[in-house]
Amino acid sequence: MFASQGVELPALTQGLMAVAGFVRTYWYILLAGGVGVVFGVRKAWNTQNARQRIDGWLHWIPGLREILTGLAVSRFAHVLGSRCRADWG
Repeated sequence: MFASQGVELPALTQGLMAVAGFVRTYWYILLAGGVGVVFGVRKAWNTQNARQRIDGWLHWIPGLREILTGLAVSRFAHVLGSRCRADWG
């Protein structure tokens, strides 16, 4: 449509086409990088300092913050309830 009229494509479309070309050309590098990041985060999760950093970064994500806080409260309540039940017989 644009080519037949001799009009330049919108900048957003040109950017999207450039990103698609990059992904099509370098997909194997992107895939290897993604796998590397997953293994790196899993290995880092085993250290206390890195775990606290990752947890802090995850809490900066607006929708995820409430979910993570709710999970922590739920775990605490479960452990506290189990402990109280065990003490009271």
